[in-house]
Amino acid sequence: MSPLATHDGQIAGPPNSKRLGLLLLGGGALLLAVAGGFFGYQAYIDERYEPIVVVATAPTLPTQQELEDMAAPAATPEAQSPAAVAPSTPTEVTDAAPSAASLADVYGHWNAAPQDWDNPFWAVERGAPAFTAEYLPISELNLPESGLAPATLVRIPIIGLTASTIELGVITTDEGHLKYESPIFDVGIIPGHTTPGELGNTWLFGHLESPFRDEGAVFRDLPKVHDFMRRGEAVYVIVDSDDGSFLYQATEFRIMKQEDVTFWGSDGRTATLVCSWPKFVYDERVVVTAELVGARLNRALS
Repeated sequence: MSPLATHDGQIAGPPNSKRLGLLLLGGGALLLAVAGGFFGYQAYIDERYEPIVVVATAPTLPTQQELEDMAAPAATPEAQSPAAVAPSTPTEVTDAAPSAASLADVYGHWNAAPQDWDNPFWAVERGAPAFTAEYLPISELNLPESGLAPATLVRIPIIGLTASTIELGVITTDEGHLKYESPIFDVGIIPGHTTPGELGNTWLFGHLESPFRDEGAVFRDLPKVHDFMRRGEAVYVIVDSDDGSFLYQATEFRIMKQEDVTFWGSDGRTATLVCSWPKFVYDERVVVTAELVGARLNRALS
């Protein structure tokens, strides 16, 4: 087809060339927007999450005597003899702002942390003494160094996590290397490694998300541990087995490069939870280390 001549004698290009140019220009702008969004998201993640958050002091669980002392009711005027209680007098009603005490009477828990303001009673539910009362501190237990049963269930109440476990097998990659299978919709455990309550490091793996392989997102909320620990709140990890229930407290939140995560051990009784990070990139790992503070045993162990 011959070029078209315009009214002023100039030669016009093909009719679709302008449309193609606009499409290329729009595609380039879209790619720039995507790249800008990606780098902006990465900058937000780097600013939002501290690489390391560590508990300042070693976590401990209250002893049974300490729990009883905390549960003992304090002396109140009602507990005194009638003669010792002064008669009440009418209080003048004013338009003054309500005091913290009156708000506590209405809402039940005036001292709730800001993140709990939409549900003030949640702070009471996750209070350490009430939550841990069924566990004996390890100082009152005679746990063996090894020989305990593997994990069957993992719970982190503060983020609403409850997940069963699956033992990970070993597979051979196309390059001939050996690697562990990826857990699917469960928390992965390594057979033959340290089990809950034992001396050493119990490894627990889960997916942050798995949009392409459909392997679940069991640890999608594990990064939230960062905020709780940074605010100084106790984060408990419960790992159940056939031998009982083992209560760990998170002591460290760390963001690490993928290649830096190896199977390190421990001189104590710890558990380490791992998931990929961040979303859309997955080239780093969130690593949460927790220390055993208590247990509820199903039987006597020796």
